[in-house]
Amino acid sequence: MRQPKIVCSICRSQPAGPIRLSSTAGRFIWSTTRKVDTNLCATCSEIAYVELQRINLTQGWWAPRSAILTIVYLLKNIFNIAAHRREINQISLGDDNFPRPKLNIRSDRKSIWIGLISVVFIIFLISAFIGSEQGSSSNYSRIGSCWQMTSGSQMEKVDCTSELADYKVSTIVDDINECPYEWYMEISTNEFGCLSRY
Repeated sequence: MRQPKIVCSICRSQPAGPIRLSSTAGRFIWSTTRKVDTNLCATCSEIAYVELQRINLTQGWWAPRSAILTIVYLLKNIFNIAAHRREINQISLGDDNFPRPKLNIRSDRKSIWIGLISVVFIIFLISAFIGSEQGSSSNYSRIGSCWQMTSGSQMEKVDCTSELADYKVSTIVDDINECPYEWYMEISTNEFGCLSRY
């Protein structure tokens, strides 16, 4: 008994074969996923591959979950389209067979640049956020840092070897009453640096 030929789910042409492609788009807090898991001919699979890879490269980096999924989906899509290209290596038009067209994401330079710029921007934001968190805590809460009293009750960090140093952070506590001295500085809502006269 002859096996029925598989037809493309989109254009109904033959030959066609199974393929699974995925994309993700980050929406800052959440992400959306789009999958193609069906039988496609050579032309339709190439079009779907390029479109889903474009979404991955340009929109996949904008949420924490989708940033990870983007890398996974980019690699899976490359392997899946390569397997589909090996299986369906020609297209048939009537009685004539032609080599399979290969659309390539490399021909879409705009999407590649947008994707690369997006990745660099996300890395920059993450490093700036981490740096600011470390910078603020090390700037204020480092035990042994020296401070100068400026106008009013404002404090400015100075080098401990400077003559301008008025106070030194001796301990860090959660409650002002735990400071052994009367001088303190507020580091955060529930963190205080106890200051000793320097």
